[in-house]
Amino acid sequence: MSQSRGSETAEDIQSFSQLKEEANTIVKAAVSRTVGGRANSDEIEYDPKLVQGWIEEINTNTLDKLQQMSQGFKFIVSTTVVQKNGAGIHVSSTCFWEQNTDGNLTFRWENRTMYVIIQVFGLAL
Repeated sequence: MSQSRGSETAEDIQSFSQLKEEANTIVKAAVSRTVGGRANSDEIEYDPKLVQGWIEEINTNTLDKLQQMSQGFKFIVSTTVVQKNGAGIHVSSTCFWEQNTDGNLTFRWENRTMYVIIQVFGLAL
């Protein structure tokens, strides 16, 4: 079954750059459903007891939607949730991949108590 994205079908997509905007929307929606879209999301407190569940929910929702969007890629989703306590955080990734087809995106959400950073990597099959 082929999904249609405008004039392209899922089979027509050969490069992660063609998916990047939609992938970013998928990640944003997953974060919104989990922590960011609730009423008074700025009031959602960082809670170490809930973080693992948030991460699993964001990763699962994101990966499921990405796989529905395109079967021609392997996807990697990595989510980091960090409490805001005055300490800095630096995140970096490096990959050896095919520059013409593979790619990544980083999405950041924050409120007054935490940062949520999601990295998505798309590797063409």
